[in-house]
Amino acid sequence: MKQTTDGGYLLAGYSESPISGDKTENNLGTWQTWVVKTDSLCIKQWDKTILSPGQDETGYAIQTKDGCYAIANMDDGGIGGYKTQASQGSWDYWLIKFCDSTLATSISEIPNENIFSVYPNPVADKLVVKSSELEEREVDITIYNLVGEKVLAVSPLSLGRGVGGEADVSTLPSGMYYLEVTSGSKVFRRKFVKQ
Repeated sequence: MKQTTDGGYLLAGYSESPISGDKTENNLGTWQTWVVKTDSLCIKQWDKTILSPGQDETGYAIQTKDGCYAIANMDDGGIGGYKTQASQGSWDYWLIKFCDSTLATSISEIPNENIFSVYPNPVADKLVVKSSELEEREVDITIYNLVGEKVLAVSPLSLGRGVGGEADVSTLPSGMYYLEVTSGSKVFRRKFVKQ
C-alpha cells in the first residue's frame, strides 16, 4: 500500500477472482495483479486488473511523478493482455504504466506527430477522437486488438481541423487496443485501454 499525491491510497496484490464484490474486471490468466485506488478516507475510487495470459505473483504499484501509475509483477505467461513481450524463461518480471482517467486534465498521449488525440484513456463507453491538424473533413477509424484483429470500424468520422468525433467502444471487452485513423494516404495510430 502506498499513499498517493491526493492523500489517497494505492493498494496492489493479486486476485484469482472474476468480477465480483469490488473487482470490476475478469482475469485473463489464473492469478492477476489487482490494483485498487482509494481516496483519503479509504473509499474506493477505481480498480484495475493487470491482464496477462499467465499467473502473476505479488504485484507492486506506485504513483509516478507525472500522476500516472507504474505496476510491477512477475508472470509465467507469454504475450497477451497488457504483456507485449514473450517470456524469457520460466518467470519474468515486467512493468506497465497506466494513467488515472479520473484526473481533470486529459491523459498524456503517445506522440504521433501530434496529428490527433484520443480521450478519455482508459475509456468506458465513448472514445473522443480530436484532430488539430488534419485538413480532411472525414476520416476512417479502425480499432484493432493486441493481436492485430480488426474489432471495430467507424467510417467515416468527421474530424476536420479542431473538430472532434466520438467512437462508441462500449461493446468491446476490457483490454488494450490500437485505434487507427486513415486520412487520405496517411495512417496514424494511438493505443488506448477499454475499461
